Amino acid sequence: MARPASGRRGMMPLARLIGRLGGLTAVLVGLTLCAIVQQEVTGRPMAQSATQRSAAAVQSHPAARVSGPPGTTPLIDQVQATVTDQWAELVHSAFGVEKVPQPDVHLIWVDQAGGWAFGTCAVPPPPDVDAMPQVSLFVARRTDETWRIGLAGTEDFGRLLRDAPEAVIPAEQRPLLEQYGTAKSGNPPKGLVLPWHAGQSWTVQSLANTSGLRFAGGDGRVLASGPGRVYRLCAHSPGRGMLLLIHPNGTATEYYQVTDLTRVKDGASVRRGEYLGQVSTDRPCGGPSAQGPAAASFTLLSGDGAVSLDGVEIGGWTLHTDGGSFYADRSGMRVESGNPLLNFGTDPGRSSAPRPPAAPAPRSS
Repeated sequence: MARPASGRRGMMPLARLIGRLGGLTAVLVGLTLCAIVQQEVTGRPMAQSATQRSAAAVQSHPAARVSGPPGTTPLIDQVQATVTDQWAELVHSAFGVEKVPQPDVHLIWVDQAGGWAFGTCAVPPPPDVDAMPQVSLFVARRTDETWRIGLAGTEDFGRLLRDAPEAVIPAEQRPLLEQYGTAKSGNPPKGLVLPWHAGQSWTVQSLANTSGLRFAGGDGRVLASGPGRVYRLCAHSPGRGMLLLIHPNGTATEYYQVTDLTRVKDGASVRRGEYLGQVSTDRPCGGPSAQGPAAASFTLLSGDGAVSLDGVEIGGWTLHTDGGSFYADRSGMRVESGNPLLNFGTDPGRSSAPRPPAAPAPRSS
């Protein structure tokens, strides 16, 4: 079908201008005109630069669009299969079930043409188990007919992380991700604060499996317990999801049942005390329905699994979770599960153990 005449009229002044010019100027203008004509006739844009092509190729994709050549296993299916295979023992220990619930996979960066991807995955607890989802990061590389998946805490994660292009794993994030992938559960971060405003008292309860805490109260604003980089899980709509905040030593804090999430991008740096979200009853990764008022759940993680909160100093308190119970103590004060806990911020308080008496001051002569 013929295109409207308005496009031809728009090019006539430029053609007259070429007639008045000569030499190199006319050639350059002519080339420009040719490009315009090509786009006018074919509807195809001019060629992108390598940088533009790279930026356009690396982005988050819906699961249905991330595939490969004919016969290649879809990426989401391969991540779910890898998690199901490698986490069977972990899920059984955490949830007491034999069959791994279907993992939720969230893609953060994908290079479809190059065959690379980076994202998060979360296994929800069964409907009758009140626990935090089991979560991880992964790097994926497409091979002939499948994807090679490296989950955090495995050697494959480290290898793929080092080989991944910078467009998929930005250089400034790589060292911290490597630390997270190799961090051990016995190395909790220092200088953490409770994830709400200093000076506020929130009610704190232990989760049934004692690997995390649930808290509610104050202004309902959930804040970063320390500095680090933030990544989303189960984030399939704006403002919803679970947050993983990786701290400088590679250990992470995890925040669930939080809504109205911060709008910073995945991998962005956040400061201690920066807003992350709002307490809620929303559980976007799945699991049992939330009971009671709006709250949030919190725990510590490393690349090889959950980090015990027992003995961790946070917000001026020492936490105790040994023996299936929870309490916090500070200078002889003791707060049991279900009671308000005052956030002292960065004030470390005094050890609950008695201190030796101070030496007498020297007398002036």
